Parts: sequence; C-alpha cells; structure tokens
Amino acid sequence: MVEIELPAGITPADVQEISAQLADRMDKLHRAYGGRGLTIDRIEIDEPAIAPAGVPA
Repeated sequence: MVEIELPAGITPADVQEISAQLADRMDKLHRAYGGRGLTIDRIEIDEPAIAPAGVPA
C-alpha cells in the first residue's frame, strides 16, 4: 500500500496524472531490481470531514 497526501481542491484529472506518474516510477524501480512489473489494483481517495459528525443521544 502506498499512501500520499495531495493538496485540497485537486482535480480528478490531476489525481489521475499523479497516480500514473507514481505507478510508472515504482514499476521502473521494481523492474530495475529484477521484478516483472507492478499493477494498480485500486485507488482510494479519502477526504477528511470538514467538521466532526455528532452522535445523536
């Protein structure tokens, strides 16, 4: 698992581009050390809550 932080307000296209660049670099490193290549299983985007959610009493 790889976890990165991105600036608030980033566009989905920017996330896709950054993810593709990161995956390409990791794949090249993996292959340089004798691996057969990497694949992305899934991408999850978590956004922090703006305000804590209250719990009803």
